[in-house]
Amino acid sequence: MIETHDIYITGMSQAGSTLCYNMVRLLVERAGYPVKAWHQERRFIYHNDKDRAKQREYVLIKQHDLSPASPISYDKRPEAHVINVKRDLRDAIASAYRKFPDKDKFDILKACERNIEWYNCWTHLADYEWVYEDYKKKPQAILSAIQRVFGFELGLCELNEIIKEAEGLQHETLKFKNIAERLDFEDMTRMDKTQITNKGIIGGYKDTLTTEDIKLIEDAHRPWLKQHGYMK
Repeated sequence: MIETHDIYITGMSQAGSTLCYNMVRLLVERAGYPVKAWHQERRFIYHNDKDRAKQREYVLIKQHDLSPASPISYDKRPEAHVINVKRDLRDAIASAYRKFPDKDKFDILKACERNIEWYNCWTHLADYEWVYEDYKKKPQAILSAIQRVFGFELGLCELNEIIKEAEGLQHETLKFKNIAERLDFEDMTRMDKTQITNKGIIGGYKDTLTTEDIKLIEDAHRPWLKQHGYMK
């Protein structure tokens, strides 16, 4: 009998969830377990079970929202783990804005409310809170903490290799020979060439949003920004 362990990568959008997802995927693969993955409603878009131990498998689920009808919302199994992603709301909104095709129709306050809702709805289920700014400061320590959630014991060299590989995925998006290669890569990584818009710079919102936009966010969500240490 194969044990199935679910790992949910949840929380805010444009906050590093794709990077976190790939680090977790690589952690599981390096630990020697089969991996399956699905994104929102697309089940098992990626699986890797070649030459891997069969006593346990991991299913990765990258999902921002949490439906009240979802079983995990009322009955979280011991084999289920939740990594909840958080970032400075202003940087997350700036990232979304840079990708939005029609800038005049981008609703800043709606995007803020949605992101906070997505973060809040998972907090009571989270086994670990992945804070983007903390990762940027000390990636090895953060990845080491994540592996402890799953009971893995990879060495520092392996963790550094995972960090290097995950951080380098953005460069792979420019190397595809055909559409099939691109689609396979996107299914595996949940990443495309538009994924990184400013190299993930902390505080980069100041170069993207207007002074009026920043004030709008800060006036509307000052309590949240203060609570999470993003404003004094």
